[in-house]
Amino acid sequence: LPVLLPLASVGYGPVTFQMTYIPGTNNNGNVYFTWMRFQF
Repeated sequence: LPVLLPLASVGYGPVTFQMTYIPGTNNNGNVYFTWMRFQF
């Protein structure tokens, strides 16, 4: 079942910090996933 998930992004120059939240289901936990992106 496709679901639209929230995605937040904050950047300065070539560096971007991105994060998303994946809500849990029955007997599964929530996931908060973050990563950094560098552009060359």
